[in-house]
Amino acid sequence: MNETLPVEGGRAYFDSNSVIYFIEANPEFYSKISSLWYALIEQNTTFVTSEICVAECFYGALRRQSQALENGYDRLFFEERTFDIRPVDIETLIGAARLGADLGLRLIDAVHFRTALASQCDIFVTNDRRFRSSHGVRVVQIAEL
Repeated sequence: MNETLPVEGGRAYFDSNSVIYFIEANPEFYSKISSLWYALIEQNTTFVTSEICVAECFYGALRRQSQALENGYDRLFFEERTFDIRPVDIETLIGAARLGADLGLRLIDAVHFRTALASQCDIFVTNDRRFRSSHGVRVVQIAEL
């Protein structure tokens, strides 16, 4: 797994599915995402995500009417402050529109990737096969860990 890790003190962007797999202990991907998660912590990696990820995570918990998941996301994002949560502003959205059109990404996915670029992340953790390493950011596919 070390070939996927940024250098000491790097930055790793987590898209929504990677956070959901971790908090919800997804049976297929939990062991892979948790191994990466803790290895990155050992490397003093800064965890980055966007406000979009926070909204997507809470949306799923609320749709499922799961207080336990709501509490888990609240703890992760706001109590433990695991992530540097980046805002989604007009500059990010316009840049994401351009990036998505260039790379063939859905707009919501392009917002995640644009946020990672703007946040100077070394890696982008996802399980979405549409993502490819580019613009100096290495995409880490959870399924391939």
